[in-house]
Amino acid sequence: MRAVGIRFANLTSFLLLMTASLISAQANAQPDNAFIQADFVQADGVVSSSRNVAYGNRTSIDLRVIRSVESGTVVAEGDFLIEFDSAPLESARMEARMKIIEAETELELARANGETMVIEGQAGLQRAQSQVERIQLESAAVLGENGEISLRVSQLEREISFLQQKVDTLSQFVDTVGLDTQDRNELLLEITEAGYELDNAKETLNHLHERATPARRAQLEGQLEEAQLGVVLAERNLERCQLERRAILRVAESRIELFREHIVSLQRRMENCRVVAESNGTVFYNRELVDRKQNTLAGMVVIPGQTLLYGTDLEHMELTCSVPVREAQQLNPGMPAIVRIDAFDGEEFPATYASSGEIDPASGTVDVTVIIAASDSKLRPGMSGSVRIKVE
Repeated sequence: MRAVGIRFANLTSFLLLMTASLISAQANAQPDNAFIQADFVQADGVVSSSRNVAYGNRTSIDLRVIRSVESGTVVAEGDFLIEFDSAPLESARMEARMKIIEAETELELARANGETMVIEGQAGLQRAQSQVERIQLESAAVLGENGEISLRVSQLEREISFLQQKVDTLSQFVDTVGLDTQDRNELLLEITEAGYELDNAKETLNHLHERATPARRAQLEGQLEEAQLGVVLAERNLERCQLERRAILRVAESRIELFREHIVSLQRRMENCRVVAESNGTVFYNRELVDRKQNTLAGMVVIPGQTLLYGTDLEHMELTCSVPVREAQQLNPGMPAIVRIDAFDGEEFPATYASSGEIDPASGTVDVTVIIAASDSKLRPGMSGSVRIKVE
């Protein structure tokens, strides 16, 4: 009896060993990436709308909400949603207007100062040009005077030569010809007068030579070069004054334009203080900011870009869930699905698989979206549920 039991135990062990070997062989024979295709792909997800519009603070400053519609309100395009307090923007607009008045005053002052600078520059240029003209006229006069001097010098040189000959002749005549006392005295007087005339002619000649010296001409040429340089400097100064005037005016005009653009921007922001619906739908509070028990946004201070309401089209609802990549590979657009909503005790809603998103390498999953076929007023964004997609 004991021997039979031992043989039975050995047989059982053998059968178990054979079964394990067969399973291992089947596993080893299958490729690494192979899997057994399932009839359904199932996952949990969250309901949302495929057509959402975000409403909130579209200005650049913090704003306080004065009043708003309640969450869940059905609205039509153009209906009132939110009103922000526009007082801070109105204050900023009044300040910008005051800045424009100040900038316009500065512009007029800059224009007057610029005109003064240009006038002074023009006056300086005219003075320099007048100096050049004066020296040029004086130089021309000197050149003309030199011609007259040259003519006078020639005349004086001939006169001196004549007088010198006369003196020499008279002196020789006195010494050689016997004359009485009266004739001699008259002749000597004539010689003396001729000598005086000769000396005066020589003195005049020396004076004329001094007036026509090259040094005077060189002096006038130097003065002319200096005056012409003064004209160049005056022209550059005038150009600088004109450029500076234009630059000052551009700065002042740019400030005015900047403030005007700021006012236009503030006006647009003030228009955004009253938010209206852009399309038909149902609006819901952004529950990340608003407590679920809160049914008004009045009194909230909202930073720029912050969303308070979502306008949702309840006729276009969808559910998004995460599915392992290997399962998502079985899905094709149009496959039928069933959505069950937790809040309604698993009530089923027909749906259709629409698309898959990008793969998340960390989790090895991909976001899958199914479109809920029939609209139902009970569905709300944010509801949790599950989806079962039939693989065909």
